[in-house]
Amino acid sequence: MPFMLSTTRDRRAADTDRSLKILATGREALDIGGETVLQVAPLPVPEQDPVPPPEALLGYDAVRLFVERARAAWPPFEITPSNAAQVARPAAPPIPI
Repeated sequence: MPFMLSTTRDRRAADTDRSLKILATGREALDIGGETVLQVAPLPVPEQDPVPPPEALLGYDAVRLFVERARAAWPPFEITPSNAAQVARPAAPPIPI
């Protein structure tokens, strides 16, 4: 069950209970004892000016990941000329988690 290490007690438990295993993803370390950090580079994104045509956007891992997630939520999703600029412009550097 997912949870947040939000209190001092939670952090103390994470530091002292060696049987406790946590798999966390995020942009920052949790800063707890025994933590192992694996840094993952952002996926390359398309040029923004000019934005490549929809069929060329699928040549970028970041776009393919976005389309995969979009289709999981809404199966008919397609990249079109009207949404290509938004698809090519992520809100944050995409990381493959």
